[in-house]
Amino acid sequence: MIDSVNKLVVRLGNSFTTLEKREEEYNIESEKLKKYQKLLDFVNFDVKKLNKYDDQTLIKDAVIAINGTIKDYDAACYLLDSDDENVALLPQYRNSKAYLEMIMNYLKGMRDKLNNSVLELESECANMKLSKKYFEILSEENPFVKDIDEFIYLLDRESLDLKDRNMIVSYIIKSNVSNYKNNN
Repeated sequence: MIDSVNKLVVRLGNSFTTLEKREEEYNIESEKLKKYQKLLDFVNFDVKKLNKYDDQTLIKDAVIAINGTIKDYDAACYLLDSDDENVALLPQYRNSKAYLEMIMNYLKGMRDKLNNSVLELESECANMKLSKKYFEILSEENPFVKDIDEFIYLLDRESLDLKDRNMIVSYIIKSNVSNYKNNN
C-alpha cells in the first residue's frame, strides 16, 4: 500500500471512533423529537388543547422551564376551558391564553432545536459511516471501490492535497483493474 493511502486510512480510522455514541445520541434525540412533534400535531396551534393531551410530561417540563408553576398552568387551562362567555371577557382569560401561548412557543422552540440537533447528528453519523466503510475497504490488501462517485466525495471531504489525491485515485484504479482481472 502506498504512503498516501496509509495516511488516509489512519485519518479515516480516527474519524469514526465515536460512531456508536453518536448513533445512540441520534436515536435518543429522534425519540424526543417524535414526542414533541406528536404533542404539537395533537394541539395543532390550539392552546385550549394543551391540557387535553394524554402525556402531560413535556408540557409540565415546559412550564417549569419558563419559570412557571403547575398551579398557574392548571388555572390557565381551567379558565380557557370555560364555556361561559363572561369568563372570556376577563383580563385573566387573556393572560391565561398568553401564558399558554408562551408554553406553546417554548414547545415549538424545543421541537425546532431537537430537529436541528437530529439533522446534525444524522449528517455526522453518515460521515462517520462513510469513513468507516472506506477505512475497511482501504485497509484490505487489494481494495475494491464500487462507488467511485462516493469515493471521490470522500476524497473531497477529506481535503487532500492534489498529489496525494491523484496517487490515491491512481492506486484505486489499478487495484480495481486488478480485481476485475482476477474475478473474470
